[in-house]
Amino acid sequence: MNDGPPPGRFGPGPAPAAITAQRRQVWERGGYRPIPILNAVIGKEGTGKVPLGREWQLGCCEDPPRIFTDATLNTDAAVNTGLWCDGLRAIDADVDNYKDAAALEAKAIAKFGPTICRRRADSARFLLLYRAEAPDLPKKSAIGSNNRRVEALGRGQQFVAFGRHWQGATLTWSPAGPDETPIASLPVIKESDLDAFLADLEPLIGPPPPRKANGSTAEPPARPARAPGDAMQHRFERRRETAMAAISRLVDGEKHDGLLRQANVLGGYAGDAGWSDNELWTDARAALPASVKDWIAAERTFRDGLKNGRASPLVLEDRERLHQGNGAAPPPPRPPNDRWDFSPPPGEPTLPVVTVYQGKRHYAATEGISAMVTADTSIFQRDTQLVRCVLIKAITCEGKVINVPGITKVTLPMLARELGRAAEWQRVNAKGERTRIDPPKEVVEQIANMHGFWPFSPLAGVISTQTLRPDGSLLDQPGYDAVTGLMLMDPPKIPAIHDRPTKTQALEALALLNELLAEFPFTDNIARSVAMSMLLTPVLRGALPPAVPLHIVTAPAPGTGKSYLLDTAAAIATGERCPVFAVAPKEEETEKRLVGAALAGFPIIALDNVSSILTGDFLAQVSERPILTLRPLGGSALIRVSNSFTVFANGNNIAATADLVRRTVRCSLDSDLENPEDREFHADPVALVLADRGKYVAACLTVARAYIAAGLPNKCSHLPSYPQWSDIVRSALVWLGWPDPVDSMELARTDDPSRLSRAMLFTAWDEEWPDRNPNGVTTAELIAAATEFERPGFSDERRRPDLHEACLAIAREHRSSTISAERLGKWLRSAVDARVGNLKLVVNRSDKKRPRWQLIGGTGASGGYSRS
Repeated sequence: MNDGPPPGRFGPGPAPAAITAQRRQVWERGGYRPIPILNAVIGKEGTGKVPLGREWQLGCCEDPPRIFTDATLNTDAAVNTGLWCDGLRAIDADVDNYKDAAALEAKAIAKFGPTICRRRADSARFLLLYRAEAPDLPKKSAIGSNNRRVEALGRGQQFVAFGRHWQGATLTWSPAGPDETPIASLPVIKESDLDAFLADLEPLIGPPPPRKANGSTAEPPARPARAPGDAMQHRFERRRETAMAAISRLVDGEKHDGLLRQANVLGGYAGDAGWSDNELWTDARAALPASVKDWIAAERTFRDGLKNGRASPLVLEDRERLHQGNGAAPPPPRPPNDRWDFSPPPGEPTLPVVTVYQGKRHYAATEGISAMVTADTSIFQRDTQLVRCVLIKAITCEGKVINVPGITKVTLPMLARELGRAAEWQRVNAKGERTRIDPPKEVVEQIANMHGFWPFSPLAGVISTQTLRPDGSLLDQPGYDAVTGLMLMDPPKIPAIHDRPTKTQALEALALLNELLAEFPFTDNIARSVAMSMLLTPVLRGALPPAVPLHIVTAPAPGTGKSYLLDTAAAIATGERCPVFAVAPKEEETEKRLVGAALAGFPIIALDNVSSILTGDFLAQVSERPILTLRPLGGSALIRVSNSFTVFANGNNIAATADLVRRTVRCSLDSDLENPEDREFHADPVALVLADRGKYVAACLTVARAYIAAGLPNKCSHLPSYPQWSDIVRSALVWLGWPDPVDSMELARTDDPSRLSRAMLFTAWDEEWPDRNPNGVTTAELIAAATEFERPGFSDERRRPDLHEACLAIAREHRSSTISAERLGKWLRSAVDARVGNLKLVVNRSDKKRPRWQLIGGTGASGGYSRS
């Protein structure tokens, strides 16, 4: 077997120009230290990882790295490229099972956050690249069975970033690699999170192998303090201690110059004292104040100072005077075009630098996205839109200023602002000079349209009250919740809630909420139970995917308390009265208003003063579907949003129709007064809630958590489309002795106008139409029979007013007073196979142009068809 290199790959020629350019790019633009790696021998494990040269660790730490100054290293014998790990944390998973590898990767991203630098070859193994808390942290690892391991590479190590794997596959990065992502743009891993992550990997990689008799898995001991051997060595160590003390006292305005000056002093002593650059930087890193943000820039400044100090012609005594400040010359100035010369204004943190190159704007876009993720700009994605969660100040009717949460689209100017806050932007001109710029418009537009490449978290909705997650756990910490996709903003302070409340505590909580309903004139206890569902549902909405029923409040006259009940429920869930939308004369205009509310992230969407019939495609969609497809006003693009809404409606004697009936629970109020508006509430439920909102929020949560803690006993059968609401809200109320709110649907079905119209027509058709056509009847024949009395010479004996009135009722549903063949034909097509009692409408389509309708199952002749 030939274990040597492929023919011609260890020749004397230089590395290909593209590889050389890539190495220079990761150094100059990214701040990484590249290392030449000997070529992979295809089929031989372990090859393609070995650095070229004995002193590769020293060589990669030089400025610039030795790969750029020693032509023997930049050779086609070493076209793989490694990166030095000091300052990095490379999570390297050696697991060959794809399922376990995917689980490991998901666990790492959940613990450390997303990174845009993800390396793979043609196997399950992967590497995730992050930034370390400190540049000198050692490697840590977790070892499982069968040599499965996860390593966090660190101090003194390297990993192969570009080239070919020993199996022959090319190493790839997604969505971006180190040649596109500066070190400063990488997310930082906390060591405490890393330790917890590595300690919890046994279920995925198996138990660790048994230790050998003399083996040890402990980390290498810390570098011992240098033991000075003579007077000169003591002098060297005093200079070192003094310099580190001076570094520890540096403040924001003098960090660069002070660090450079002390490094000059240490560099002058380094050769005689035997100090390495890495040792000195380790001490300086520990001495620098914690307020330093850009450790990469600080390290470069310090190493530049060491280099200048070593090259200084001053004798040892002159260097000592330089340290003491006795007439010493100032440190050499930095070159004006230095790539790290972007010192922020005093008091502002150092930001990563994004350089925009002509023809390479996509690199700048990738770096800009990474900078925003690192800076935590709180931008989210909502389908194909970038959005932000905002608190907008508003004034209540009582004159109180409140914060109203909402969702707003990230416009291009706002995106440019966030990019400018997250990074420093620069451009290189023809002379090689770097100038500060604002984020270019082209880059901003590119980022805004990078659908599918955004690393931002998906947003389901925004809430302003604590809630439950689908698993019953409490969501009470402000900020983004990755489990539900909800952003909790400005929640009230709530009393402590028991982890496992008892049924007694649930009854006490329900009694507190019932006090708010004491003076509402409910027609029965079912209506009161629906009202209690209105209080509970918006607060518990996080635990009730995918949708909740539409809640209707109806009364025979104005002033009965319909809007006030909506205000009470909204006060608990949002801290304000319920914002409502009026019903427009045209259905499509009403839907535009409701779509705008959904896109703005309103947790409660309410229709006020609905006149008689409640219908609409949007209401059917928002009260059942988990994902809504919405079209913003004035646009043609469709936006898909998660259904996180609760929908209310109120009006005088309103009724749901068609598909809304099975999606609706109904609360009926009746004061039994001629002028209900003259009745006064002795208490003010809304004021009570706003005075101590947290108490009522906690009561809603206690009711649900007690039922969950009890094991969901005697659950009601699932209401189609609403299993979670049926389990958590409906069943909890029944468990506590309240009527089932779903019983209100039966009354809604009775009042459904479309159902009534169907019953009228079927009954009139069956009982009053004589047997006249054995082949069924066409739409035109049905209309002719219903309007026959209008013709000259008509006999009153053949008058069929019920059939005429039934057809006219269908016309009124379409806002018309004329019986139309087109409208009646559409209605008949929609009613095919529908039943009223034992009557069923069927159609005979043997004549494709003229369908004939028949009613079966009744007692009359109905078009000459026999009934079963």
